[in-house]
Amino acid sequence: ACCNVTEAGTIAGNHSNCGPFDPAAISGTDATGGLNNLIYAWYESTNGNDWTLIAGANGSSFDPGMLSSTTSYKRTARRAGCDSEVSSNIVTMTVNSLPVASVAGGVQNVKCNGAANGSIDLTVSGNAAFTYAWNNGATTEDLSGLAPGSYNVTVTDANGCQATASADITEPGTLTLGGTTTPVA
Repeated sequence: ACCNVTEAGTIAGNHSNCGPFDPAAISGTDATGGLNNLIYAWYESTNGNDWTLIAGANGSSFDPGMLSSTTSYKRTARRAGCDSEVSSNIVTMTVNSLPVASVAGGVQNVKCNGAANGSIDLTVSGNAAFTYAWNNGATTEDLSGLAPGSYNVTVTDANGCQATASADITEPGTLTLGGTTTPVA
C-alpha cells in the first residue's frame, strides 16, 4: 500500500534579470507526510503550461544554470512505492530583453564655429516607458541646441534594464582671411 506525501513543500527563488543570467539555486521547505523514502523530481516550462522532466534533477534543491529565456520551475515529491506526485508551487526566472539605443545617422553637427545648433536624434527599441539620462543633464530622448562636445546617454526601460549610446558633436574650424595688401597710389 502507498502512504504518499501530503505536502510537497514550498520552493522559493523567483528572479528577474536584464539579459541572460545564472540565477542562484532554487530551494525551499522539504516535503512532508507519508512513509518510505522521499523522491523528488524537477520540471521546467518556458510557457507555464507544458512541463518537461529535468533529467537527473532529483534533490530537494535545483540549480538551473545559465538562462537566456524566461523559464518556470516546479518540484514534485512522492514516497517510494507511490506512483502519484504532489507538486510544489511554481517559481519563475524572468529574462528581460535589453533595450537598444543608437544614434547612427542621427547626429547633426554644429554648422558654424562657435555656434550651439547641433542635435542628436536617438533611436530606442525595447520594453517601452523609457527614461533618459544624458551626461549634460537632459532627460529627453533627443537633444538640440548642442555645442560641440561628447554626449552620452543611459536609457532605462520599464524593467530597469539599461542601454547606452554616445555621440560627438563637432564644429567647423574658424575662418581666416588671408591675402596681400596693395597700397593705393
